Amino acid sequence: MKVSILIITYNHSHFIAQAIESVLMQKVKFEYEIVIGEDSSTDNTRQILLDYQKQYSDKIRLLLPEKNLGMHRNFVNTLQACRGEYIAILEGDDYWIADDKLQKQVEFLDENPDFTICFHNVMVFHEDNQYQPYIFLHNQPTVSYIEDLLIRNFISTPSVMYRNGLVESIPTWFYEQGMGDWIFHILNAQYGKIGYIDEVMSAYRIHVQGVWSSKSRDWQLKETIRMLDTIKSNVNVRYAEIIDRAVQFYSEQLLYLVPESQEVTPVLNTSLPNYLQIKDINFIAFPDWNQPEELLYQSLYYAIKLFLTHPENNKIALFIDTTDISEEDADIYISSTLMNLMLEEELEESHKINVFLIGELDQIQWQTLLSFLKARIVLPSENLDAILASGTAIIPCLTVEQLIEFDLTFIESAKPYKLNIGCGNVRFHGWINIDIEQNYKTVDLVCDARQKLPFNDNSCDLIYNEHFLEHLTLEEGLFFLKECHRILKPEGILRIAMPSLEYVVQKYMSDDWRNQEWLNYPEYQFIKTRAEMLNIAMRWWGHQWLYDTEELHRRLTESGYINVQNFAWGKSNTPDLRNRETRVDSILICESQALK
Repeated sequence: MKVSILIITYNHSHFIAQAIESVLMQKVKFEYEIVIGEDSSTDNTRQILLDYQKQYSDKIRLLLPEKNLGMHRNFVNTLQACRGEYIAILEGDDYWIADDKLQKQVEFLDENPDFTICFHNVMVFHEDNQYQPYIFLHNQPTVSYIEDLLIRNFISTPSVMYRNGLVESIPTWFYEQGMGDWIFHILNAQYGKIGYIDEVMSAYRIHVQGVWSSKSRDWQLKETIRMLDTIKSNVNVRYAEIIDRAVQFYSEQLLYLVPESQEVTPVLNTSLPNYLQIKDINFIAFPDWNQPEELLYQSLYYAIKLFLTHPENNKIALFIDTTDISEEDADIYISSTLMNLMLEEELEESHKINVFLIGELDQIQWQTLLSFLKARIVLPSENLDAILASGTAIIPCLTVEQLIEFDLTFIESAKPYKLNIGCGNVRFHGWINIDIEQNYKTVDLVCDARQKLPFNDNSCDLIYNEHFLEHLTLEEGLFFLKECHRILKPEGILRIAMPSLEYVVQKYMSDDWRNQEWLNYPEYQFIKTRAEMLNIAMRWWGHQWLYDTEELHRRLTESGYINVQNFAWGKSNTPDLRNRETRVDSILICESQALK
């Protein structure tokens, strides 16, 4: 047996079928088994699993305890039943999105015997759609070690594959911890290196029933500190200093979760440029202060770290908008982040960084400040209302990733050059995210893309849209394709991802027509016939004109594009266009270049 897929589940009746289907879709050249620990759920999870086992008895083994074991004991019980050379982990509320995930990870571990863990990137989804999906990792090294893992857990559970049998026995203290996955990563990392595949191949779901994600930030930090203290007493002593640094880092975050009374310098006076100490290079950021504290700290951490550690930070100023938060609370967040960074980077207290909090400015003051700004720093979650009100939606926007190795000449020439059109609630960091609906927090520019696009000729490198073109009439769609051609630079690339008319028709003709993800959603359970399915796919959700490969290629060629070719989900020859799809029903994905 080459691979055991270990699934633990409890009260996942709404999710477990999707998890299992994502395993069954894997295209592999080896034998695998699915070992599922069902921890006495109180909903319909067990019955769903029994139905799947009847259908796939050669692949699925169920462990059905008579009483609830708890997450950690259920995990260990299931782990001990796995017979594969390698073990891939999948919890019942997550799922895989790439059909070659297992094959790629097996090939990696086969070819690299000194590695004990292989993992990849994931897409993080909030079940309630309160926040836009986002990619978990950025600039992750391809090789990591246990020392890195002791600082933070960068391995998302649905992405990991281990060599089986390295951890001969699970320590008793494992069952007493609030988290199990991080500990098990660490236990395995004692025996070899950690390999990273830079592809998004799994989805991690955040929802109200999540064992970890549903807990408060205060609880998470305390459990992390307790876990690290326990680890320190049970691993090689040479890791003690690293663990102490990690404990200090999380302890500082915990300290600043409790607001303290602090004197805050007034944000403005009548001489705006002098007071705000306008520098040679000036940036602005608009945090969403209402997002979960963990995400807020993470956003501030990476943005401020960039400027704090830059060799020419004396020439740079970072302005942070505080529209939706009191100045006192904002100052606490910023001070906490700065303190953590100073400790982490071992900087002296005299080390300066030019960070200025900006509250409510009048129109004249904003216009004054705008004239000095080089770019807006794009954060994972932003205050869209404040961006629009300030007028900064029209200035260049750059991601932290783009600025990690920036120089002043690059900033001087920076401008928006990648467009995500019809973005909906999906934000691409470092892109201009455009939608007609201004209520999305993800939108940088509110624009009706059926009209002339507000960009100069030959000004854009890349344009992306997903589930957008099919919502335009044929005439509107042709106009849109020509507008994209106008603003693209010579050989600039347009990538389109959408449902496939050909796929829908094939499903209509098949006895397997019900095997489509969207038909599993409760709101579509009323559909009784394939004709009903076909009509809904053609007419609902604002669909105006569906395309197959032949039709889309023809329209692109007629609009002046060359090198028209299809790609698989998440695949591209252009790095900035990889892993962009967020909809599993994006079947038809096409790229083309503007011929000038």
